[in-house]
Amino acid sequence: MNKKLLIPLAIIILLGNGCISQTRHPAMENLGLVRVIGFDLEPSGKMKATLAFPRMKLDEIQIHSAVVDITQEAIWSASMHSNNVVSFSHLSVVLFSEAFARERGLKKVLMDLYRNGRVSDNVFLAIVADSAEEAITTNYPRKPVSSQYIFELLRPMGDHKFNPFTTIHGFIFNLTDEVSDPVVPYLDQSDQHLGLTKFALFKDDKMIDVTTTQDAILLEGLRKEKDLPGIKFETDEKDADGNPIYASLEFVQSKLKITNNKDINNPKFVVEMSLAGRLLSYTGDRNTENTKERLELEKLASTHVTDNLSQLLSKFQSLEIDPIGMGETLRIYHRDWSKAEWNKTLSNAEIQIKVNTNITTAGPLK
Repeated sequence: MNKKLLIPLAIIILLGNGCISQTRHPAMENLGLVRVIGFDLEPSGKMKATLAFPRMKLDEIQIHSAVVDITQEAIWSASMHSNNVVSFSHLSVVLFSEAFARERGLKKVLMDLYRNGRVSDNVFLAIVADSAEEAITTNYPRKPVSSQYIFELLRPMGDHKFNPFTTIHGFIFNLTDEVSDPVVPYLDQSDQHLGLTKFALFKDDKMIDVTTTQDAILLEGLRKEKDLPGIKFETDEKDADGNPIYASLEFVQSKLKITNNKDINNPKFVVEMSLAGRLLSYTGDRNTENTKERLELEKLASTHVTDNLSQLLSKFQSLEIDPIGMGETLRIYHRDWSKAEWNKTLSNAEIQIKVNTNITTAGPLK
């Protein structure tokens, strides 16, 4: 090799090694990997951010709270008051107080996180009834690490997997989509636990109402074809004390079809849902092996689901929101489309609901 080239090459290598040593990432034990961050609304209108990150080698978490103007400022503040280099690279959950979600909205915070290259798109979101800070800092019995407890509550597992859980990516998608509106899990708080009791409904980026977990399961069935966890319905029979006799369908498979008349000025929709599942928990006198009597139970189940769907869709119409994305089936026929105009049009749309239930087998009943 030409000797004249050796000296510049050696200089480059030395400078390169110097740069590498200066930009080397901190050791794991010096990192504060935020698992949960919560946002509350201060009386001044500013936001209060609360971060939780585990201490290395200890079964406990470190908490930091600060009143901030921008999301990244929470990281800066935590790093200045901690022995760790704080990072969002392991963020799992973002909590918002109900007051924050209703008055300030989620868009600014979520867009900041969405643009942060260290934050995953699959971070779960939730609304808490009172204080996000309190939800994070409370010591829950048999739950020594609150950040892990909150994450497990919102992770789609077991029966919870049927609920419409929402990630940062999902919320931003619904927010910027020309049809649908976001839905976010809602957690109630107590000294003993957090409970997933409702789901928050949003118009744009602000919370406007809530719906029950049972309605949320139906909502998820309307958003996509998927199995549902179970449906309880009241029969037309009474027990010896005059109380209604109930039955339930388990392992419910659903199929959905939404059609419309293609008329944006006077839209008419037909929502057809087919359900199939195993009959359980029925203690009435009908013989489920008899075709006629089984059809009677299927009709009762269909009526129950039809009534619930009708109430749910009527609620969406009155709020002028479209969480199920019904307008997508109409939008494909119209070039000039406005989400705001669509929400107003939806409120006056005619919606016909057809539900067909098929009892596939009868499990242990009595």
